[in-house]
Amino acid sequence: MVRPRSLAVVALVLALAAPADAGWRPVWRVRTFTPRDGLPHPIVRDVHEARDGSLWFATMAGVVRLRPGSSRFERLDEGEARSEAMAIAEDAQGAIWVATQGGGVGRHLRGAWRWYTRAEGLPSDEVSSLLVDSQGRVWATPTSGGVARLEGERFRLYGPADGLGRGEIARCAETRAGAILCGTYDQPLLQRFEGGRWSQLPVEVATDRHFYVHALVEARDGRLWLGTKGAGVIEGAPEGGGRYRWTAHGVAGLSSNRVGAVREARDGSLWFATSSGASRFEPGSRRWTTLGRRDGLGSNQVFAVLESRDGAFWI
Repeated sequence: MVRPRSLAVVALVLALAAPADAGWRPVWRVRTFTPRDGLPHPIVRDVHEARDGSLWFATMAGVVRLRPGSSRFERLDEGEARSEAMAIAEDAQGAIWVATQGGGVGRHLRGAWRWYTRAEGLPSDEVSSLLVDSQGRVWATPTSGGVARLEGERFRLYGPADGLGRGEIARCAETRAGAILCGTYDQPLLQRFEGGRWSQLPVEVATDRHFYVHALVEARDGRLWLGTKGAGVIEGAPEGGGRYRWTAHGVAGLSSNRVGAVREARDGSLWFATSSGASRFEPGSRRWTTLGRRDGLGSNQVFAVLESRDGAFWI
């Protein structure tokens, strides 16, 4: 797993002004949170809005929570040696799940932590991403390779014997049909779990760049949007039978060809966290805009994007 050297910012609240004409540039209202607000580290790798309206942040110094109406961050590691939080998810019971680099996977429910490590079946305590699917299953991607799924109180590891490709797996997402799709480090293909078995879905696109899929989302219209390291954004139009027609957007309008996270907003726009800012794409107009340091961000290095229920964006 490649680790950041000098990076990003903190969480930001954003508001988008309405476009005036075809040549518009959005106007952003930005508030930046820093360690003075209780944030333990300026690098935020993931952000999640819980059912109770609180916001949870995975930082490189642990997990923090921002309660509704508060402007102070609350640390929740309770002295645990679980720094370098990487990803956050929530299950149907309202439990918050956290992936860490070195502490395994944590479950926070009603003020108490339960930790899952190699003793509970993980092949490594370094975990880069998490997914809680529509059936409540918890999936984790250890940096040592494979995909782990929680079964009872132990993780079961999927590997090549189950049809999964070799090597480290990137972020995963669930399609509306219930398939689990995951990116693959250093390979231009997706891993797909369907019908109890893993298979590979090549991302065959016209580009001369070496790339791999780091993050993905299925939009409401069924299209797949892939955030890659090396080839920017790739759009997949479904063709039936689990196949897609791939189109590379490269860096035409996108701020960088290195994308770390993808989100679909409620208005149907797509947001991409990149190494050169947060880029927004409107499928209808095919228009790109980018939010960066010149708009008030503390850094152009962005790891996560979330639209909260009040319409603000957290980056």
